[in-house]
Amino acid sequence: MQPTHATLQGSLTCDRATIFGASWCAPCHYAARHLRRRGVQVEERDIEGDAEAKLFVRSRSGRSLTLPVIDICGDVLDGYNPDRLDKAITRAR
Repeated sequence: MQPTHATLQGSLTCDRATIFGASWCAPCHYAARHLRRRGVQVEERDIEGDAEAKLFVRSRSGRSLTLPVIDICGDVLDGYNPDRLDKAITRAR
């Protein structure tokens, strides 16, 4: 069942997300915009200059890097998918 706009209303028990990405990654920017429009505070960590962030992404991706990696209150998602983001936000409520 896909979350509706009404489902996304209400207060978050956790209102923060961390996006592990890069400045050149368009899906990373789309994900940040999507989350902010839904009232989520976003921290962006650039794997180009943040060795710890790059190590985290590599540990999830294996040989190839999948960006973005998004942590919403401990629910970690790979790639940009608006429906999956909305479901993660709903679980955080």
